[in-house]
Amino acid sequence: MKNLMKELNIFDKFEFKLLSFELVPNAPKYGKINMVESFAKRFCVSIDDARKSINHINELGKAEGIDFKFDTCPGGNTFNA
Repeated sequence: MKNLMKELNIFDKFEFKLLSFELVPNAPKYGKINMVESFAKRFCVSIDDARKSINHINELGKAEGIDFKFDTCPGGNTFNA
């Protein structure tokens, strides 16, 4: 979003406020979650398809200069994160 706003020369007209968003309300507050298994269960796909989707997300991030490590992040409740 910030890159687009710079490109459109409107960056100084907005203020960003980052807030947490609860992605999975029943996620445990602490502990490790296998993100590939969680993704597969949540979206009703195979483990292999979940791994492919997560790798795709990681690659999209890299293309924008963001080093996502979605497949190895510990997971948990996003409010606590």
